[in-house]
Amino acid sequence: MSVVAAAPPVVRNTKRKKKKKKSAAVASEPQKQKQEEETTDGTTTTTRRMTMATLLYFLNLESEFWAQLDAQGLKIIQVSADGNCFFRAMADQLDGDEEEHTKYRAMVVQYIKEHRVKFEPFVEYDVPFEDYCDAMQKNGTWAGHMELHAASLLTGRNICIHTLNSPRLYINNFSGPEAASSMIHLSYHRGEHYNSVRLRDDPCQGPAMPVVVGACRRRSCTAGWLRRLTGTTARSFCIWGGAALAVLLLALLSALCC
Repeated sequence: MSVVAAAPPVVRNTKRKKKKKKSAAVASEPQKQKQEEETTDGTTTTTRRMTMATLLYFLNLESEFWAQLDAQGLKIIQVSADGNCFFRAMADQLDGDEEEHTKYRAMVVQYIKEHRVKFEPFVEYDVPFEDYCDAMQKNGTWAGHMELHAASLLTGRNICIHTLNSPRLYINNFSGPEAASSMIHLSYHRGEHYNSVRLRDDPCQGPAMPVVVGACRRRSCTAGWLRRLTGTTARSFCIWGGAALAVLLLALLSALCC
């Protein structure tokens, strides 16, 4: 008679179930992480939220900048942000066509070359003068302070640079009434981009109309923090400077009393 030993099915089944549970638990973790992190464009949810917050922040700054210049009777003419923005803004100011930027880049670089003794000491990072000029000649190379100064000298015009909630910057190489009326007006954004600035009523059909910024309008740099504290607009601050200051003081006193 042969004896057949019984297999222990319960033990084998228990081990298999444990393995299945373990594998299912391991599989669920990356799936959960994938659902939490990935979005339709492949970026993480956190990155996407940070990008949107940054975008909204800069949009708010741009809106505030436009309002600041609008209160002064001015408007921003946007040019392409492709590394040629300074020369594009110059071309809009002088020709009414930003696509003429290559002409002004060539003119500025040529002027720097012809006045090497004056400009070479200001070339940074020990770059050879010829290499610097060759790089500046290339499309898309950012202009610096040296190019702004050269542009002012070769065009015979001073340059006014409008900034957000800060005093205007000037490159003054010429004096007299004509210098004030022929000044080039630019706006500087986020420390990296130039645009052209014109009168609000300028039809933008040709070179920019003359812009003369009055003494009262020079207070525009103060308008930003005043507006944030009291809700007073830049225009009303310019016209009602004393009244706006009184409103500010009343607001501060009210806050202290509360």
